[in-house]
Amino acid sequence: MVEKSLSPGLIVNADDLGIHPSINAGILSAYRNGILTSCSMLMTTRYLEETVRDFVRPATLPIGIHLSLTLGKAVADTAEVPDLVDDEGNLKLSAGRLLLSSHRDSAGQSLLRQIRREFEAQLGRGLDCGLKPTHADAHQHVHMSPPIFSLLEEVLPRFGVHRLRCSREPFRPFAVAADLLPIARRLNLAKWALLRWRSGQIKRHLAGNHDLFGVLY
Repeated sequence: MVEKSLSPGLIVNADDLGIHPSINAGILSAYRNGILTSCSMLMTTRYLEETVRDFVRPATLPIGIHLSLTLGKAVADTAEVPDLVDDEGNLKLSAGRLLLSSHRDSAGQSLLRQIRREFEAQLGRGLDCGLKPTHADAHQHVHMSPPIFSLLEEVLPRFGVHRLRCSREPFRPFAVAADLLPIARRLNLAKWALLRWRSGQIKRHLAGNHDLFGVLY
């Protein structure tokens, strides 16, 4: 995920640190070879302890927190987030549902309270592990739902996080022309359109990137 920012300039960020050892190895290799400038770490996977050991404690590279509502096990007690998890405590909602929901009715408001609790638990786990997040973003960009984005802008500063990714990518015909068919097959155009629509309804308050490249690919 490439993010263009006024300072420090170009940020090349790899999501999904902690999702699997092979992903971790790829991130480390890319950073050591000067390709990456940072990454974002999940708190909900089975590989958390080894990721903390290999990346967080030695301060291997700048790390943000990759908040999840769609992958891994909930960090909050399942009794506090019943609508987010299945019977085994796995986060069960789809990114599409989270991005499309207005959260205006009573069920939606209840879900938002549970999302807040789960994000607080993930952020707390990160701090407990010794992580000092450089920024926050979310798995599958679910934070680009305006109510979730607003919620995060309120919660993050309490955990010392003051930068939040905005996943709003301009359409660049020159960049997609040669690969339009494969991009369409991966449904990336649909994802891009959904994120563009939802991001247009967001009023940002926290610092973040000014441009982004990486959704269509």
